[in-house]
Amino acid sequence: MDVRQKGKLMDNNINADTILAVVRKLIGNTEPYGDSAIDCNRTENLDNLIHVIDGLLRDVEKVAVYKERNESSMQTMGKKADEALTDWHAYIEEYFTIWEQRRTE
Repeated sequence: MDVRQKGKLMDNNINADTILAVVRKLIGNTEPYGDSAIDCNRTENLDNLIHVIDGLLRDVEKVAVYKERNESSMQTMGKKADEALTDWHAYIEEYFTIWEQRRTE
């Protein structure tokens, strides 16, 4: 098998919603239930979810550094990754702002 064929096999065309559904199924429920025996397992699931998200965020961060490259395709991907990081930053900042407002009411 030549390199081009091998590369094609490694590229997938699975859509993001399918990937998300599979990851959620693999990780399991993460919402607290209120029963120590059940929540012990769900805490492990949450730890796994956090680890996966951390790894994926770091992957996006690695791509974002290409936003200032001269090569058009690299710059496009870098800008897309940087935009996503900026959006996530705003989302998290908003979460903490709302949480702080609720806490002080």
